[in-house]
Amino acid sequence: MNNVIRDEKLKAALNKQYLNQPADQVITKDQLANLQGTVTLDNKEIKDLTGMSYATQITALYLNHNEIIDITPLKDMVNLRQISLMNNQIKDLRPMSSLVDLQSLNLSKNQIQSVWPLTKLKNLKTLFLDYNPLQSYDELRFMKQLTLLSMRGVGISNLAVLLPLVNLEVLYLDDNKIQSLEPLSQLYLLYQLNINGNQVHNLKPIGALKYLQMLFANQNQIENLEPLKKLKQLQFLDLNHNHIEDLTPLASVESLEALSIMNNRVKDLTPITKLPHLLALLAQGNQITSLKGIHALPIISLENQSVEWESIWVNKSEYAIELKGRLIDTNGEVPLITAISPKTVTYDVLKSRLIVNQLEPLITVFFHNQNEEIPFSGELRLSFKELE
Repeated sequence: MNNVIRDEKLKAALNKQYLNQPADQVITKDQLANLQGTVTLDNKEIKDLTGMSYATQITALYLNHNEIIDITPLKDMVNLRQISLMNNQIKDLRPMSSLVDLQSLNLSKNQIQSVWPLTKLKNLKTLFLDYNPLQSYDELRFMKQLTLLSMRGVGISNLAVLLPLVNLEVLYLDDNKIQSLEPLSQLYLLYQLNINGNQVHNLKPIGALKYLQMLFANQNQIENLEPLKKLKQLQFLDLNHNHIEDLTPLASVESLEALSIMNNRVKDLTPITKLPHLLALLAQGNQITSLKGIHALPIISLENQSVEWESIWVNKSEYAIELKGRLIDTNGEVPLITAISPKTVTYDVLKSRLIVNQLEPLITVFFHNQNEEIPFSGELRLSFKELE
């Protein structure tokens, strides 16, 4: 009885999980031929797949987080519909060209430079290529049947190669070098788009994606949200770490359920206070000073605001700075002042104003909303000089 599995880690995993025999027991061709359905062998330190070619009845194979270089044994496993080989050391995809029934393939975090062999897989719908050192993207033009494509961290800058992929519904392009989204304007079926960690400034092409429901665009250079007002089905929007000041265009996106705008330059939340379906708002790290019109939501955080008031002029005979009407909590009052620097400045709670005992070039005021349903806090920095 010949042992057809060379890799001891592979043999041990198959024996333990699927063959119900001792880890060092010999595995036969017949035993492999009888394996059916899904086989999952993640994190097993597997290096050699020799012998797996006899497991022709398997329809789904998961070999994530191993040490595989050569996938030649997979070429005869023609019934495979799903393969996941994430985080291995694979370079050559030619053995996969025979797997014509393959529908889903995850090759993220390998050493792949070319995906030409995959152009023969006309039933392939889902493809993950994240964080591979791809040298060419042109072959993607010939994969028009794809409905989901993930290309995080592959170094792409020009999206023109995606123009023919008109069946795409989900597209991940995070952590690349993208500046222009223009080619995406023709991918009309997209309902999810991820472009986090790029160099995008203009969202105009996205305005044509009328079915878009989810947009993740954090860590870019976005300022203008005007194109988004056309997206009547948009539900989830992530714009963290951009340069956004004005939320007015979002007032017409009534389908919006979750909005994340952390670490931008937003001062006024008024445009989004009447969105009928909004359930989550994350706006930490902005320049918000007023909670007027803001209501408690299942998920809401407005903490760590960073506000600067420049050139605050004070009367020479009365060094006082009014906060009432300028720093507003949910009750229309000034939120709790928790600390002031320097100590020469005090706070008159009854009159809601700062009392300055001597002119200071910079005053820092720390505040906190006492309504726990709407977390709101931050620091207010005031620079001023004496009125002549």
